[in-house]
Amino acid sequence: MTRKIYILSLLLFFSLLGYSQSDEDIKIIDSLKLAIDKEKQDTSKAKTLFLLAKMYSDIDPNIAIKYLNQAKGLMVNASNDRILSDITNQLGYNYYYLGDFNSSLKYFLEMMKICERQNNILGIAAAHNNIGSIYFELNDTTNALSHHLEALRIRKKHSKNDKDGKNEIAMSYGNVGKSYFAMNDYKKAMEYYQLSLNLSKELGNKQREALMLNNIGSVLAEQGKYDEAYPNFINAYNIYLEADSPEKISLCLNNIAEVHYRKGEYEKSAEHYKKSLVYSEKVSALSDMKNSYDGLQNCYIQLNDFKEAYMCLQKYFELKDSIFSEENTVQMNELLAKFDSDKKEQEIKLLQKEKEMSSWLRNSLIAGSVLLVFLAFALYSRNKVKQKANVELSVKNKNIEEQKQIVEEQKLKLEVHQKEIVDSINYAKRIQYALLANENLLNRNLPNHFVYFNPKDIVSGDFYWAAEHAEYFYLAVCDCTGHGVPGAFMSLLNIGFLSEAIKEKGISEPNVIFNYVRARLIESISMEDQKDGMDGILLRFSKTDNSIVYAAAHNAPIIVSGDKLIELPKDKIPVGKGEQNNEFNLFTINYQKGDVLYLYTDGYADQFGGPKGKKFKYKQLNELILSQHTSSLQEQKNNLSSAFNNWKGDLEQVDDVCVIGIKL
Repeated sequence: MTRKIYILSLLLFFSLLGYSQSDEDIKIIDSLKLAIDKEKQDTSKAKTLFLLAKMYSDIDPNIAIKYLNQAKGLMVNASNDRILSDITNQLGYNYYYLGDFNSSLKYFLEMMKICERQNNILGIAAAHNNIGSIYFELNDTTNALSHHLEALRIRKKHSKNDKDGKNEIAMSYGNVGKSYFAMNDYKKAMEYYQLSLNLSKELGNKQREALMLNNIGSVLAEQGKYDEAYPNFINAYNIYLEADSPEKISLCLNNIAEVHYRKGEYEKSAEHYKKSLVYSEKVSALSDMKNSYDGLQNCYIQLNDFKEAYMCLQKYFELKDSIFSEENTVQMNELLAKFDSDKKEQEIKLLQKEKEMSSWLRNSLIAGSVLLVFLAFALYSRNKVKQKANVELSVKNKNIEEQKQIVEEQKLKLEVHQKEIVDSINYAKRIQYALLANENLLNRNLPNHFVYFNPKDIVSGDFYWAAEHAEYFYLAVCDCTGHGVPGAFMSLLNIGFLSEAIKEKGISEPNVIFNYVRARLIESISMEDQKDGMDGILLRFSKTDNSIVYAAAHNAPIIVSGDKLIELPKDKIPVGKGEQNNEFNLFTINYQKGDVLYLYTDGYADQFGGPKGKKFKYKQLNELILSQHTSSLQEQKNNLSSAFNNWKGDLEQVDDVCVIGIKL
């Protein structure tokens, strides 16, 4: 079951302090508090508040924010941009580690403007670094990588060859590696992580050394090299334990727990996730708490403790909603869009000035050129020039006519060839649709159901298939690799293997059927390390006792009971070659009469559209399903179709769509 290994980010003020307060720290804090009361000058008072906030940043970020806001107010009045940029950046840092990315982004963008105003090159690099980290949290890895590479370029060019300069370069190496990691380019990620680790060791920066050890462990874990990854996580954990850094300890423990989980050691995994929660709850590290509860609910599912799994799942969604509410996400994107807009406006103004200057020069050159040309042509016979021009024009017209004829011939050939291709694909569509579950079979076994099937192209990589065998009825809703013709070929292959497993091999359990199909796919098409296959759900309805069991590969069934929508368990592995070769689990659906069961692929949620051209997303799809589950099944199908088309608008459909609803 492939789950997530977590990496750490690096911001400008990556703390070198621990979370515990030593006696020396307490003395420094007390002396700074006394100094604040004595300071009369705003600038000196702001500097002292800033130092006090730095002391509290890793102890209690909320207290640090209070002092930073006081300092910021003093510096806005004093118009001191140099100190103001440091204060603003530190505010962004503290909100980042509290999981308030909306507030964090606001301060990093403000810092960028301040640094541009004072032509602070290294400050601009720091802002790029931190904005890149926010883009990373928004899962926009392309823009994250762009900002981190720009920060690295500026730092390598302008940083001094001293400890501070090298620390900033090491930080950028790490963040570039983090972006490549998120893009699954593990080779590049490892290259930049190693550069950062080597430089951190040279500088004696233990905290960044620990961070890089954790991230290198993450790369190895994602490649399935758990025995190599584990020591890296342990070494990072020990360094953070010595420094008493609860949030970093929590993240390392989550990764250690994940390694145990992937090795099938579910009790050890749960033990480390619970240990991680102890540390993350100390400092209200919401993101780490969310990850721990996510891991725990999966452990409890594997241990068949579904009550605890459900409680952890509830906690997970509560934390997820508090970190990334839809409103916060919209606000963050609006801030980033405004930032990009402001930058473009500055570029347009600069181009306009250049255009005005070049226009004046161009007009002057044109005027001079016209005069020279006039004098030159006065020396030649106008008739000869005219005759020469006519000859050249005639030759050009002839060439154009010949080229036009060639283009028309090529166009005709292309149209004929295209028609042949389309005719072939349409014939393939007839074959594919003949293999899909026919309406009579579905009505006989599922009297109350609807099917919303909307392929992106003529043929589809999504399919829904059904079969009767012995006392069972089977229904599969699957999404094959690709769409169009390649996806259709995969769907035909998978339908064939499903039928073979049930009708020829006599396999009855859905999970064992998926295991069989996966083995046949790997045997048939994955010998060259191809990872083609499918995600999907296979249900088995018993005609004797009305029980329903299923297997799920990445896609999870949804059941609406009363006014509650419940996402049922799934295995996070594909039916095909993947990172893991775990056996599929067999799940049971407990339901009451009148509950509605929904099966869907990812095409609906992944469709871009709406007023801002964004994905529809699973959350919105589930809300739509819940809002209309009491309507007739035909009305539900019509509403799903209308909502999809309205959201898509004039944009291109990005993937095949399949949604099935069944009233139980």
